[in-house]
Amino acid sequence: MSNWNDTAEAIAASQTAWLGGGSAALQSGGKPVEYVYYGDHGSSTRIPITETRTRRNVPGSTIIPEMQGKRVTYQKRVGDRPGVEMQEDIRIADEVRGQVLAWHGTDAFGRWGKTLLDLGLIDPGDEGSVEILDAVWQDSVDLAARFLAAGKKVTPWKAAELLAQGGGDRHYGSSGGAFTGTRSSTKPSVDLTDPLTAKAIMNDELSRALGRAARPEELTQFVQVLNAAENANPTVTTTNTRYDKGVEVGGSSTRSGGLTAAGRTQMVTDRAQAMPEYGAYQAASTYFNAMTDALNSPV
Repeated sequence: MSNWNDTAEAIAASQTAWLGGGSAALQSGGKPVEYVYYGDHGSSTRIPITETRTRRNVPGSTIIPEMQGKRVTYQKRVGDRPGVEMQEDIRIADEVRGQVLAWHGTDAFGRWGKTLLDLGLIDPGDEGSVEILDAVWQDSVDLAARFLAAGKKVTPWKAAELLAQGGGDRHYGSSGGAFTGTRSSTKPSVDLTDPLTAKAIMNDELSRALGRAARPEELTQFVQVLNAAENANPTVTTTNTRYDKGVEVGGSSTRSGGLTAAGRTQMVTDRAQAMPEYGAYQAASTYFNAMTDALNSPV
């Protein structure tokens, strides 16, 4: 990428142009010069360190000639420290339109192609197309210039992101026109069990495990534990949508994760089996059932 240094006159002209004040510079054809915000760039510099001092301005001193013989306060440089000076890089739009051609054969060209592929603006395999990559760059520069004219600083790279957010109709790939292919999206969601459903689950399982319904405090605690487990295990819906030149032609969706009904029931069973009364109830009910079977036996 070639370096471009603004002169004081160019910076002043750029500010006049995009702030809308005064008369902007004109191109040879009478068209106003467009400017593009290219980012903030820093350069190493030495920041002076000064001290405030007071001394008598003796005759012949050059500090303040008209105050000779009086005490004056002044700043004296006693050293410096390293620093970075940040400056806005504002360039003439026509001077940056050829950047993609200048990047060709360099890492910058490859990075621009990958950026556009990630944004969905081009098709796989088009990362090396000078024509396609340059077409996106021209539109990005145009958009960045319009933003700067409106008083907003948007780089061509950010402008490309905004172009991509316009939807499937904005596509530069070799397939032509709008997007053709499949796009996938994922969306997590949490299904919390309401208190009435939780009560039904717990009463049903405790009646089998302990021979009784849930107590109010047990139900309150179970709802809290159950909702925490559901929050920790969201359901993920993956949607695959197929497009043909920007028109949706089909798709499918799948759900994964989440807490199943069997999982909710198992949580109650595990808690019931951990209670001291579980063993006593199971032993009593098993003994009672065995005695009933013996009494009903014909032998």
